[in-house]
Amino acid sequence: MHLNAQPEQLVHYIHEDGTLPTLVSRQLRDAGLVLRPYSSATEMLEAQRSVLRGCFVLDVHTTRGLGGLEIQAELIRRNDHLPVIFLTDHGTIPNSVLAIKRGAADFLTRQTTAEVLLATITKAMAREAQTWNLTRKGMDLKHRWQKLTPSERKVFSCVVSGMTNKQIGGRLGSTERTIRAHRASLMEKMAAGSIAELVHQAHDLGLPVDPA
Repeated sequence: MHLNAQPEQLVHYIHEDGTLPTLVSRQLRDAGLVLRPYSSATEMLEAQRSVLRGCFVLDVHTTRGLGGLEIQAELIRRNDHLPVIFLTDHGTIPNSVLAIKRGAADFLTRQTTAEVLLATITKAMAREAQTWNLTRKGMDLKHRWQKLTPSERKVFSCVVSGMTNKQIGGRLGSTERTIRAHRASLMEKMAAGSIAELVHQAHDLGLPVDPA
């Protein structure tokens, strides 16, 4: 199984506590993962201020500084929602339940094989990539919406409400020629190929699409 990991899709872990044994690390690298070790929880958390992608593999009972559950809590406090996978020799039901309730991707024992860990990481990263793509799509859509002029936004709202150019012109006090120009411009700026696509964009933006 090869993940084809991108440089920014990293597996973050604390090297000093032995979270990922050397053999397991080698197998994960051979599968295409990009591993990013840290010497302590403090170093890991400091680095996350500039890291946007990837997942964490944490030991619940980290010996150097914060434990895995404490690191997870801090990531949540920072609104960092990258997937977290826990590995531990001392897994307990309360710890696993707490980790999963907080959104952990999985809770595994250290005896888990490299193959199972790889499959878990692959699944977590695929889910993270999907979330990232949806977020980026939403950000791109909002950016395009912000590029519209006030007049184009008014025409946009009228178009997705099912109004004709003549009706829009009457509503906004403009000629049909002006409305057609605004309509063509907003379609280009929104990268929309049809009225149906504009309606979907309006839904995604949270704009009203009810008939006028």
